[in-house]
Parts: sequence; C-alpha cells; structure tokens
Amino acid sequence: MLISKIGEQTTKTKSKSITKTIGVKKQSKDYQQKRGKAMTDKTFMTIRETAKTGILSEHALRIMQKQGKIPYVMCGTKCLINYPLLVEMLTEESKKAVNKGCENG
Repeated sequence: MLISKIGEQTTKTKSKSITKTIGVKKQSKDYQQKRGKAMTDKTFMTIRETAKTGILSEHALRIMQKQGKIPYVMCGTKCLINYPLLVEMLTEESKKAVNKGCENG
C-alpha cells in the first residue's frame, strides 16, 4: 500500500513503515529570520539578493540601475548594489515626498 502526502512518501510493509522526504525542505521561522538578517548585514548585494529583502522588485532595481538612480558598482558583468546607501537614499526620497505633500495639502 502506498500513501502519499505533500513532500513525503510513506511506504508501508507488513513489518515496518518507511518515510522519505522528497525534495522538500521545511525551514523554521528562526532560520528564515536569521537568513534575512544576515542578508541585510552585507554592504554590497546583487540585484537578486537586494530584491529578496523586499525593498524593491528585481525589475524596478534593474531599471533604476540602468538609469543610474541607485548606488552600485559593476564587478565584471555583475551589478553589486550598496544596500545601506540604497536604504538611506529611499528613506530621504520618501521624506521629501511626504514633506512636499504636506506643503501642498
């Protein structure tokens, strides 16, 4: 008899049952939080790594990089974004937008 669950395969025989995990890794919330924190501790990150932090989408980052609107360094063909400067820059831009909106409203 074969019983399937999401990510697990259980095979039952007369004497024992065998459980195998098939290509699915369950990660604890602690591990995911540590990984996310470690990611933002880096100074320079690739566009994909920066997008995984949730600050901007990968597409938006690529467009802004081509326009020269974000702090980055090219290392060969790889674009490395200065993450702390990007966060600071976006914070300043949002403060300007809020102040401008308050003056007009």
